[in-house]
Amino acid sequence: MKTLGIIPARGGSKGIPNKNLATLIDKPLIGWTIFEAFKTKKLDDLIVSTDSPEIAHYCSNIGCNVPFIRPAYLATDYTSSGEVALHALRNYNLGTFDYACLLQPTSPLRTWRDIDQAIDLAEQKKSNCVSICRVSEHPYTMYWEKKDSSLEPIIKSKDKPSRRQDYKNAYKLNGAIYIFNVQKFLTDQKFVTDDSIGYIMPRNRSIDIDTITDLKLAEQLLAENLGKK
Repeated sequence: MKTLGIIPARGGSKGIPNKNLATLIDKPLIGWTIFEAFKTKKLDDLIVSTDSPEIAHYCSNIGCNVPFIRPAYLATDYTSSGEVALHALRNYNLGTFDYACLLQPTSPLRTWRDIDQAIDLAEQKKSNCVSICRVSEHPYTMYWEKKDSSLEPIIKSKDKPSRRQDYKNAYKLNGAIYIFNVQKFLTDQKFVTDDSIGYIMPRNRSIDIDTITDLKLAEQLLAENLGKK
């Protein structure tokens, strides 16, 4: 199974200006993903898709391939990761790879081992694989607010356990790793399908950088990890 790594990194960002180049300890945010991806044994190639000449310059300088500059219409607040992945696949050696692995720069605590183990799962199960983490608040405890301000349980179940300790584990996508079959994706453009499997990551490696607070928390956790090493 030949796998292409794709790192999507647009220049614009509202929460944190120029987020992908924001300094995190000793390197830009995107650098954490690139250097971990460099260590993998399972990625056959790695590219960055960006609309930013500044990001492209940094990535090229550290040896990461930037084969094209993404058009501006695919770098807006409304552009989906699926659209970015589709553009990358159509514009870089289409037909060469069986699977692709999307690695968002906003997940700097994801390690190369996470990437390789997730790809191993996809290979074993011959299916798409997506990284997940256990949620801190269970869906059983959540409600919709209706128009009249009354509450409606998100999950209505007569079989709901009475004790929290008996709840089944619930998970969410953490945004760190998306592995998908290239040919199927070109047709349905879905990262997660009915037969997708989950690669479980701990919550302390599942931070998705969106705000300055997220960035500071990631910096603290990375500093602790570096200190232990």
